[in-house]
Amino acid sequence: MDGKAITMVNQYPDASQAGILNAAQLDPTNDSVTITAGNPLLVTINGAATASNCSISYTAATAGPVAPLITSVTTGC
Repeated sequence: MDGKAITMVNQYPDASQAGILNAAQLDPTNDSVTITAGNPLLVTINGAATASNCSISYTAATAGPVAPLITSVTTGC
């Protein structure tokens, strides 16, 4: 991923800066998003009409090869 190591868990990127954020090449400074660390990791779009309703959450895979849970909410974008 453009020279960045990706931290993996259960065959998928983990829910961290070194995991899914590096894999997705998201940068809070340049991409106008706010990152809330955790599992799930929450990415909120800055400037949205309703920030809590304009987001993507990423929950790391709990066991391989079970995929991570990715949820988007766009009702307030």
